[in-house]
Amino acid sequence: MAQMEGTLTDMIALVLQNGVLDFYEEMFALLDLFTTVSVSPRMWQMLQVIFEAFGRDAFDNFTDMVSVLYNFVKVDVETFLSDTKHVEIIMSMCKTVMSGDPGEDSQIHACKLLEVMVLQCQGRIDSYIPSIAEIALERLTRECKTPNLRTMCIQVVISILYYNPTMMLTLLEKTHVASSPEPITTQFFTQWLKDADLYGGVHDRKMSVLAFCSLLQCPLRMDAVCKLAPQIVPVMIGQLMELIDAYKAVAQDEEDDEEDIDDEEEEDEELDSEEDGVDEEGKEYLKALAKKASNALGASESSDEGSESSEGDGLTLLEIDYETVVDDEDLVDEFFIFKNTLELLSASGDPNWYSLLTSALSPEHLESIKTLFVTAEQRKAARDSRKIEEQGGYQFVVTQVPNNFVFSS
Repeated sequence: MAQMEGTLTDMIALVLQNGVLDFYEEMFALLDLFTTVSVSPRMWQMLQVIFEAFGRDAFDNFTDMVSVLYNFVKVDVETFLSDTKHVEIIMSMCKTVMSGDPGEDSQIHACKLLEVMVLQCQGRIDSYIPSIAEIALERLTRECKTPNLRTMCIQVVISILYYNPTMMLTLLEKTHVASSPEPITTQFFTQWLKDADLYGGVHDRKMSVLAFCSLLQCPLRMDAVCKLAPQIVPVMIGQLMELIDAYKAVAQDEEDDEEDIDDEEEEDEELDSEEDGVDEEGKEYLKALAKKASNALGASESSDEGSESSEGDGLTLLEIDYETVVDDEDLVDEFFIFKNTLELLSASGDPNWYSLLTSALSPEHLESIKTLFVTAEQRKAARDSRKIEEQGGYQFVVTQVPNNFVFSS
């Protein structure tokens, strides 16, 4: 693969530098391939070439190049952060897309790229966070023809809220809609809560729950948040219950994939002898290509089945293509964090805040919370078991849900 990269890089650069638009899509597909597993110094030089082409004549090709830009951020985050120019290139391209008129699909991908950058580089790009928030909030103040773009703009903001709620709340208070002297804070949280039912898949719902958990534990309590506080926990409960179904759908999809793999084992055995001459790096690329092909097939099938399958249970098309560190269940479990958040708030020295948050909970909500607590403990037990298995042993853990949890002060 390195040899192919070396042979084709000059050709790709010539096509992009000379504005041969008819071949841009193919060139970006090759660059995506070359950066899927690792990013070589040669490819880091291509980032500048891509940026120049974007500024000159590739503005309309943003959706073709965004997977390459994602690889620069995700695959080699250390090199990405080693030069501020890398961050500034991504920021500049996203800002241009969000402030221009390339179509909402391009702007949705720009939002996703900003969100990935925030989550992958938590605490390491704080100087850029105000600009990232401004890009998303500015677009949010203009008309969004589709709810998908609106929820993705919100998603950028809540990714910041998740890891640094104080910073994001302060930025919201400083942001104003042109037609109003009031800060955008109330409008933002109202819209977020209103759009909660529009979140699909796993990642978006998970991020919403995680951001709400950070918000509830944040000592900085804006009036806008306090006014809407009774709505927050019910929305979280709804999203977590939907996540239970979403994870089941994902598990079923994975089981179906495993069955497909079993059906192809004989063919794979025949190919093993051919792969004997492929080095480890080549095998990594083959695995990456297989995953991309599988994702593309799944996306195509979801698209054929209609919007319900791609936006409801299972994974959305965007989260299939763009994973983040938050998507690792073993690292970040939203059910356990939700349980821990409620327990901490219940035991905190601020009973008025906890009472306000739980004031609108119905008996059905309380039953759902019990279900979610059971789920949290079950998922924790499963994680512990996986760790033991990885260490060469296995242990079955029986957990019980505490009976003395107080749901009201």
